[in-house]
Amino acid sequence: MKLFLSPHNDDAALFGSFTILRERPAVVTVFDSYIQEARGTGVTARQRRQEDLAAMQILGAPMQFLGISDRAPDAAELRRRLAEFGQPEMVWAPQPEPNGHGHHNLVGEVAGGVFQNVTYYMTYTTAGKSIGHRVAHPPKWAILKLCALACYGSQIGQANQVEHFLREQHEYYA
Repeated sequence: MKLFLSPHNDDAALFGSFTILRERPAVVTVFDSYIQEARGTGVTARQRRQEDLAAMQILGAPMQFLGISDRAPDAAELRRRLAEFGQPEMVWAPQPEPNGHGHHNLVGEVAGGVFQNVTYYMTYTTAGKSIGHRVAHPPKWAILKLCALACYGSQIGQANQVEHFLREQHEYYA
């Protein structure tokens, strides 16, 4: 078994489409997006899950949701839930970074403490998208990635999220 850990519903498509297409891991979305519900955006955790399922169908990935609230993530709960997967052949998790997104950093840190075979992928910091070693991919996979990203209508329509979908679509490992 291989796992790709996605902190939020759109992170797997944004930062791991090429890995998912190549390696065929099960995608595990860690957090449910209750913060957006609380802010009155009209976006529900259920809607975000439906977007995720549609995107992963395009990328050919099975998925599951841990359903941990993004309001006050609990590292101990995350550690316990991830340990239930045993020791997969390979795990991909976000690279913890200074000034990185707190949820991304938490998932990367906990994954590194639970799993033996972790490859870290880059996400972004307050300074912008992080880069590292570019993930190689056939050109046609970029089209599949864009099709998967188009499933996240709730995010593309928000001014503070749209930049993540419009920037260059290269992906990077740490």
